[in-house]
Amino acid sequence: GLQCGDAGLADFAEHARLPRLKKLLLSANGITDTGAMALAQATGLPALETLYLFQNTVGSMGRAAVENSDRFRLSTLDLGERATGYSHTPGQTDVA
Repeated sequence: GLQCGDAGLADFAEHARLPRLKKLLLSANGITDTGAMALAQATGLPALETLYLFQNTVGSMGRAAVENSDRFRLSTLDLGERATGYSHTPGQTDVA
């Protein structure tokens, strides 16, 4: 990842105006609950359906914020939890 961290993600969340973006890959970027909660408040990502946050340290608070956000239409959230396996779209390698 680019190591944007929580501050970089918060800045992105505040300024992003990507109304047709459906997938966002943010793996290995030093993101914690703070960054995930900032992303959950983004107003410029209304079509977002798939969010990859694996290899970050997002915990239960960040997860809940993203899953319960009414700012986008999230149907897939990948935090890289081995208990449920990795969530990939068709055409990507499955890792369990």
